[in-house]
Amino acid sequence: MGRDTIGMMIKKRILIAAQNAGGFNSLAPVIKALKKRKKYEVKLILAGASKKSVKQYGWNYVDGEKFNINKLRKLVAQFKPQCIATGTSGGMSVEKKIIKIAHEYNIPSAAVLDFWINYNIRFSFDNSKKLHPEALPDHILIMDNHAKREMINEGFPSEILAITGNPHFDTMKPIKQENKKTKTILFIDQPISESIKAGWHENYGYTELTAFSDIVHALRKIGFKDELIAALHPRTEGKEKYEAIIKKYPEFKLQFSQGVRRNEKALRKAHLVVGMTSIMLLEAALRGRLALSYQPKLKKTDPLKSNALGLTAYVYKKEKLAAKIKKLLLQKKPESKNQRIIDKYTKANATKNVVQFIEKMVRVYAIIGLLTRLEL
Repeated sequence: MGRDTIGMMIKKRILIAAQNAGGFNSLAPVIKALKKRKKYEVKLILAGASKKSVKQYGWNYVDGEKFNINKLRKLVAQFKPQCIATGTSGGMSVEKKIIKIAHEYNIPSAAVLDFWINYNIRFSFDNSKKLHPEALPDHILIMDNHAKREMINEGFPSEILAITGNPHFDTMKPIKQENKKTKTILFIDQPISESIKAGWHENYGYTELTAFSDIVHALRKIGFKDELIAALHPRTEGKEKYEAIIKKYPEFKLQFSQGVRRNEKALRKAHLVVGMTSIMLLEAALRGRLALSYQPKLKKTDPLKSNALGLTAYVYKKEKLAAKIKKLLLQKKPESKNQRIIDKYTKANATKNVVQFIEKMVRVYAIIGLLTRLEL
């Protein structure tokens, strides 16, 4: 029996599941690192927007949307993973189904959190504030102490929370604006209307449509004449909702981008990135772009962490929006004091931390003697 055959026999099996794009993005650097190590066999189960996000990597995956929980249970039993890692999503997501199965088979599990928002909904089967034990993994790997404090206040057991950083932030490298002659504004779409109806998002007092309408009105007010691009969320199926608004403003020709490569190209052109609470605002700021969060008539605590950190500018009132946009368009670059904060999140070695955590779980699984074959 050759060395290669022996190596294949003793590979450690890791199952990774993701549904939303943010959750997949937080796992992608970890998946990449694990795949480079020959001692691991990694199987992906993906659903929702993560199936679009994985295309840039060309990785094979199981389509979790084609499997009910009984079929997923059978798949897990056949693969016999020694560790399960997931992203986080609202609703009865594929991650929660896999975590439930992990509990049934006594497989150690960890969920990697990607953002400071909707903590409870990510671990509730019915999108309520109530945490469901079967939806809670053995560990939740989080960004920082701020997330830990908020989650403890919302009822999460402190012993399952571990600060690792978000691996996706490791990939945030500075970018230079490619087109300095044109003041391109990039609007970041979020499917808030649909998410509120589905129970995946709290009602903060506005939707993407009210925000976009106010933003375009403000641009008319300040006489903006340059390029306007809308970066569509992976879950947004069409652009009609924005075209209906822009028809009222014939002076603007709205362009659209969707997908990782197109959004990256749009970001490189942008002088100012405007949105609501999207993680892309934080990402833009981490990469050196000016970013503005607009949350009109906000009736709850601002959920966007980058606003509290001072990395992104913010406006809560429509009457102050035009002046803020005008000021930011005249600003050449973000405040230099932001660099220390940026380094805290982009140089946290989060990918290494999460990989080491997963390796520790695999070792613990072996030590406590849970390598018994799973029964169907």
